[in-house]
Amino acid sequence: MKALFAIAIAISPCFALTITPDGSLPAIHQRIDLSLDGISTSYYAGEIGVRFDDGSPALLFCADPLIWLRNEAVAVTAVPSGSFSYGPRLAWLLQNYSGGITAGWEAAALQFTAWEIVLDNGDGFTAGRMQARSSTDASVLTLANTMLAASAGQSAAGVSFYVPELGSSYSQTLFGFSPAAAQVVNETPEPGSLLLLGGGLFLVGVWRRGGTGRSK
Repeated sequence: MKALFAIAIAISPCFALTITPDGSLPAIHQRIDLSLDGISTSYYAGEIGVRFDDGSPALLFCADPLIWLRNEAVAVTAVPSGSFSYGPRLAWLLQNYSGGITAGWEAAALQFTAWEIVLDNGDGFTAGRMQARSSTDASVLTLANTMLAASAGQSAAGVSFYVPELGSSYSQTLFGFSPAAAQVVNETPEPGSLLLLGGGLFLVGVWRRGGTGRSK
């Protein structure tokens, strides 16, 4: 896994930034029962609230349930979804389902589906490393099966993977929309924040027109 991340970063357009988990953001999630590598366990599944360098909030998902998420600022390298074999499918999943999430079980279903694709290439929840248990929430499992079937053979772009600069085993690799087009949480910014936001958008526009060759 580490080698794959290293290769992806080496050959893909990328940029560095810092993300910090923020439990005060209204991330939608719930715990689900599952089996991972034959061990019955319960996982937090769903959106993860974070803030980027400029303080802007976003809701991301986890791409690797085998690693714990550090509850501190983590320097990451953002690489495009095409850097990983499963990336375009996860991008399609996020773009087609994240906008309609209103309940914890829906967010958990999307996360469960993403883990199944990453760990088992989407072979279903009854085989492989990631499996459902008899106690898995029925609503979560039903929606996850629907998402898994719908995403088969699909691909999209416009989603970034945030890989820890200290290695993929240092903290969870998260994925979601890029900072410039992040799934921003509804907050009421202060006047000063509005000025910073306006300046940031202006710089993004200049950067895009300048054609620096860097991408999400």
